[in-house]
Amino acid sequence: ATPFMMLTGRPARLAGGRRLIVLGGPGGNGGEGFVAARLLAERGWRVDLYWFGDPARQPAAAAAARARWESVGETRPWSEAGAALATGVEARGEVAPDVVLDALFGIGLSRPLPEEIIAAVAPILAPGRAPSPPAVGGGTAPPSAAVAVVSADLPSGLCSDSGRPVGPVVQADMTMTFVAPKLGQRLLPGLS
Repeated sequence: ATPFMMLTGRPARLAGGRRLIVLGGPGGNGGEGFVAARLLAERGWRVDLYWFGDPARQPAAAAAARARWESVGETRPWSEAGAALATGVEARGEVAPDVVLDALFGIGLSRPLPEEIIAAVAPILAPGRAPSPPAVGGGTAPPSAAVAVVSADLPSGLCSDSGRPVGPVVQADMTMTFVAPKLGQRLLPGLS
């Protein structure tokens, strides 16, 4: 079993028809996004992955995860992420993703998100987005519901040590934590 089973449920439930947008960042959190993208694509999900980073500066584990993802899917340039996210979050029906995975920044974030990130992820930043019922687990959200946003480790923009925003923060419906809970998830205002 992998940590992503918390998101996907049993493989028998994943027989295609699901859509995922992954927003990947330059470090280890982005590496987790590549792993999730690959595992879900292998299980029949339609995955669009947009990556913000410099391949020359990517940590070795994240680069390896990226290479494995690229054996099954395409890494799209960050410059296309804003339009895809805006369309996906507002859309209904066939073009709407079931889930947006925020794998941009995790425990190493110490300053506000870069302006390029803020501009692209505006539709999922707090407080402008009302949380929706996640389209994961035992069922799917109704067609009129907004897309579910899941963050890897922490919502991007949240300090892992204090639980305080360091600028604009992604409004996640669910957070998947790896290895152990982070202090910032247990302290207000990060506690949810």
